[in-house]
Amino acid sequence: MGSDGGGQKFRRRGSVELGEIMDEKKKIILRDLPGWPPEPGGAYESGTEFPRPWEAVIIEVIPVDATSVTFKAQYKKYSHSYHFFAASKEIASQIQIIVGANIGKSVASLAEFEIEA
Repeated sequence: MGSDGGGQKFRRRGSVELGEIMDEKKKIILRDLPGWPPEPGGAYESGTEFPRPWEAVIIEVIPVDATSVTFKAQYKKYSHSYHFFAASKEIASQIQIIVGANIGKSVASLAEFEIEA
């Protein structure tokens, strides 16, 4: 960056500040993450129906453990566990915050949230 003498900053054509390169993070939408949405799990009686993402309502999120995000969702009379393994603890933490802020909404509703990767 330079100055025009009057205090106005300007960028020289083709120049980029090093800090700008290092601060730029890739944005990614949850639905584009490999393995998203996670499959519901749990041990249930034979014939139990497992929910589709738009049918399961988030009821609880568990604190992040390394790169694992765990949450529970309700479908009919059953609570199902969901486990998502993120590429990094930073990504897992962002997803955990999103899930926690969306208690009472469907698992499918999380798909359009954006995180920094």
